[in-house]
Formats: sequence, C-alpha cells, structure tokens
Amino acid sequence: MSKDIATGLLFAGSLYSEAFNPVTNTWSPATKYEVDKFEIKTPSDKLQKISKSRESFGQAKNTYFVAKPVEFSITFDELSGDIFAAMLSGVASAVNDAAATLLNVPVTAAPGFWAVIPGGENLDPATIVVKDSTGTTTYTSDKYEVNPRLGLLYVPAGGTIAAGPVTVSASKLAFEGTEIQGAQRYAHIMRYRLDGQNLLDRRDMYLFAPRAVVSSDTAQDWLSGKLASVALSGNLEVTDGYISPYTLKY
Repeated sequence: MSKDIATGLLFAGSLYSEAFNPVTNTWSPATKYEVDKFEIKTPSDKLQKISKSRESFGQAKNTYFVAKPVEFSITFDELSGDIFAAMLSGVASAVNDAAATLLNVPVTAAPGFWAVIPGGENLDPATIVVKDSTGTTTYTSDKYEVNPRLGLLYVPAGGTIAAGPVTVSASKLAFEGTEIQGAQRYAHIMRYRLDGQNLLDRRDMYLFAPRAVVSSDTAQDWLSGKLASVALSGNLEVTDGYISPYTLKY
C-alpha cells in the first residue's frame, strides 16, 4: 500500500456510463459525459453499549457501526436518450420515421381555434395545400395558419374559411430521434466508470460502480430560462461477481 500523502483533494473527471435494458437484459455501449456532481455517501447506524457503572457511567464500552445502503447522487450536464429517460422516469425508444405524403386529409375547421391535422406532425411547410371539402376551392396561405411541427391548422374568426370540413394535403419530412414514454420506469440501472485525476498532485484516480439504481431527483421546468442539468439519485448495489458497491484505485 502506498504511503504517499496527498496535499489535498481536488478531483476532475470524465464519466463513462452504461444503461441496462431490463427488457433485453443487455447493457448499452458506454457513453462519455460531462457531470457536475458525482457523490457517494456510505451511511451507517451506530450501536453502542453504555456503561452504567459507578466509575464510568455514561461512557461507551462497545461501539459498532452497522452498514446501510450506499447512497449515490449524480448531476449530468449532457443528455442522451438514456439520461433523458431517467430524468422523466420513462422508457426511451428510437424513432426513425420515413418521409410520407398526406393526401386530402379531412379536418374540421374551427374559426378562432387550432384544429388537429390527423397524422400531420413534421410537415414540409412549402407543400401544404388546404381545400374545401369538395376539393373545388384551394385556399391561399394568407387565409389560414399551420403549425407544421405539431400538425395544427388555424383559421381566423370572420375570415374566408367558415367552420366545417376542409381537406389538407402535404409532404411529411423524415424524422430521426428518440421518443420517451414518461412515467413508465422509475428505477433506472446504470454502470459508471469515473476517469479522474487529483489536480493537486496529478495522480490518476479510477472509480468503478458496477450497478447504480437511480431515479429522477428533481422536477423539470421546461421553460425556466436557465441552463438545465439532470439530477439523479439512488443507491449503489453489490451485484453478482463483486463484493463491494464500488471500487476506487488511486
């Protein structure tokens, strides 16, 4: 065992994280993240035998600390589908929608309100055509407004388009990304490797946690106007093949 004494502790580190999929029983490839916080706490319960004798009344005769589960908290500065899903207590899946075409989709116009265009998300604005229900009249774009991302049609009150059926045609753009079903999975299992260094003496530090069970720690304010981070907390567990919840090499 090294007898070197560090002059102090000031750690920097890069985190490599893997996410466990309980459906496929597999781990994801490791992803490197910037993190603001990587905190481990090893709590315990103190048991004591207190003397009642005349000479040492009130003093401890025996003291023992009983281990409690290792507590863990982490704050991510970067996002992936896995981290986003953990933040939302959800399940992430890949989305890869091909380009498509909507042809004369019926929509019920409601002047002064937004009407849903069925299947109309992610539309190409340059291709949108709005007609009356018979297909005879084609309305010019100044007679209505469309939110192409959400697939919504707005007609102003008192305008050319009256309440009732119209049709919408448009091209749908291809979309590739992640979909998260929120509030579907509250415990997320991850595996962490922290590649660290003590900046005061330039010694390397390596920490490995083979099984962390975490959940969302804070509410997400989507419109806070501030740079957001993702805070997760939970426990480090002893898993098969290991005798400790985490290992540190320094």
